[in-house]
Amino acid sequence: MVRDLRIGGAERFVINMMNSWSSSNYTLSLAILVQEEGEQTDLIPDHIAVHRNLHNKNSPLSVFWMRSVMRQHALTFSFVLRADQTCGIASALGAGKWVVTERGGRITRLDSGFKKALKASVDKLALKFAYAGVANSRAGVKALESNGLHGKPLFAIPNGIVPYERKVRESLPGFVVGFAGRLVDVKGVDTLIKAFELFHSRHPNTELRIAGDGPIRSDLEALVSGLGLTECVSFLGFQKIDQELLREWDVAVLPSRSESFPNVILEMWNYQVPIIVSNIPPILEVVEHGKNACTFEVDNPESLSGMLESVFSDEQSRFCLANEGRNEIDEKYSMEAVCRQYEHVFDELLED
Repeated sequence: MVRDLRIGGAERFVINMMNSWSSSNYTLSLAILVQEEGEQTDLIPDHIAVHRNLHNKNSPLSVFWMRSVMRQHALTFSFVLRADQTCGIASALGAGKWVVTERGGRITRLDSGFKKALKASVDKLALKFAYAGVANSRAGVKALESNGLHGKPLFAIPNGIVPYERKVRESLPGFVVGFAGRLVDVKGVDTLIKAFELFHSRHPNTELRIAGDGPIRSDLEALVSGLGLTECVSFLGFQKIDQELLREWDVAVLPSRSESFPNVILEMWNYQVPIIVSNIPPILEVVEHGKNACTFEVDNPESLSGMLESVFSDEQSRFCLANEGRNEIDEKYSMEAVCRQYEHVFDELLED
């Protein structure tokens, strides 16, 4: 498996998968194309063989290093876009079976104009040499098909998570709305802030906590200031998503304009935090309105404000949403279940 070693969503998924892998039929190893100083290599399980690229990632030597690693393995999966070009060239040079994964990067490209078109063209060229593809949503499968994998074996396997111990959430004073994720335009945090202004005007004893960082943080801080919300909106910076962070959150909001399969849904369900999400198709593949989440019209602050009002006024509803979300983790999205699905893919791709 090939990826940059940066502990984001894809990296957490890979490490969790390796920690949870129990099949004796296949042995996993990890190839790190890029490793930046200070990265969390201690999260890699001790029993996993690690191959590290000692060359500059843009050097031709990286391609030959990748080809050498791939030839030692029956299948190679790349888990970030940055690794796909290297794997594509290595595959063209006879490296073996390369399986590309789609985890949202092709759906939520942040570039525009010529730069976006150039990246898409290079991506399609590299993907011509992919043997198969795995996406974490049906939207991701369509993205792979439109980027050159039409007619090749394609599979949809959702993200997974290591289940956290179930606990009864204590009722605390006040009402906290939370967001966790990168601060980029596609995440729709500006919509959340505008919706919270409407909601907070009716319920002054409420606050919004924004966990994450990114290129538009200063723009969002300016929006908060302009709306007079500096006393009730907090920017927490990057935070580890765990019980300590989420203990006081009454509801989490995912206001994305575009997504594939957002890990934050699983993380909130795992810690039994009720969620409100935008009604874009990839998210609607995962949630059921009124059962394990509440949905609102994307990019519509009034719609989101109304949904905040609904969950605020009904504590029992919040409990039921959180409980049903946690049931989803246990039944569908545990790492053990996801590992079994990957093993089936291994079987199918290697049967010939």
